[in-house]
Amino acid sequence: MGNTLESELHDVVKRGVWASFPTLTVFRAWQPFIDAGGTSDIATGSRILARTIKSALVAWQDAAPKDALAVEKLLDLDSHRGKRVLNGPGGLRTHAGQVYNVSWDQFRRKYEDGLLRAFAGFLGAWVGALALPASLEPEIHLSFDALERSARDLHRTLEQQLSPDLVITMSGPGSFAACYMMQFNPRDVPVVMAVTFPRRNTQSDVERQFARATRISNGFHVETSKWSIYLPGALRHLPIGYRIALVDDRVLTGDAQAAVRVELEGLGYQVSCAALFSAGESRIPDLLVGRRITGAFQMPWGTSRGRQ
Repeated sequence: MGNTLESELHDVVKRGVWASFPTLTVFRAWQPFIDAGGTSDIATGSRILARTIKSALVAWQDAAPKDALAVEKLLDLDSHRGKRVLNGPGGLRTHAGQVYNVSWDQFRRKYEDGLLRAFAGFLGAWVGALALPASLEPEIHLSFDALERSARDLHRTLEQQLSPDLVITMSGPGSFAACYMMQFNPRDVPVVMAVTFPRRNTQSDVERQFARATRISNGFHVETSKWSIYLPGALRHLPIGYRIALVDDRVLTGDAQAAVRVELEGLGYQVSCAALFSAGESRIPDLLVGRRITGAFQMPWGTSRGRQ
């Protein structure tokens, strides 16, 4: 991530392409990159950010040495105050007042003047390299360390809020997540895998054969707009009040879990929905999540967009 971002920023600065003064909210774009490294520690984030900006200043020095030195002095990246520009209470507003002894509105009005223009231009170019269209934003790559942390957190939450007697996961590579999470459970809770097929106008031969076997064995068939889901008939013979957790690697709309939940609750079972990761809002208001992530992300076995 860092090398790519620094390279892009280097090119932007070398070309002298300056954007307008950025709003404070765009600095939140940095948070996913900090999260991807497995930490939300502000000091660590400051050091990463400082290295990136310094790399850009090296490029700027080739194009405009005088402005570059002025901006470097202003940001004072190695100082506590410099880090507060990017992370601390008040952020840029506070720093503008300290450095220029002017109000934030005055600071904005003087934007076109001298060093302020250089300062704003540099930040604009930097933010421009981060604020890419959603389709071009680099995906966050989650490591197995990140997976384990989320699995432990989700397992702890499930034990506290449900203490499931059974876990059900959907077929596909994401089923690994539920199986991996349950290694932390000492109660020998069984994991059952549902069988899912993409929903089509005409069933494949494989699905037709499986659907027939499901009917003969008194299994379940649940459909959403995207999926055709089959569950074993053994689920009809559990005690009333049985606690079941539906666990996925990630949840997008939540349609599949919501549909299966309705079917199982109709049999008198207590059902909770859960996912290691969530990439946004779903139709499940009480979804239990190990970790919420903004934007696209890549797991070791697939993307946040799931099977296509």
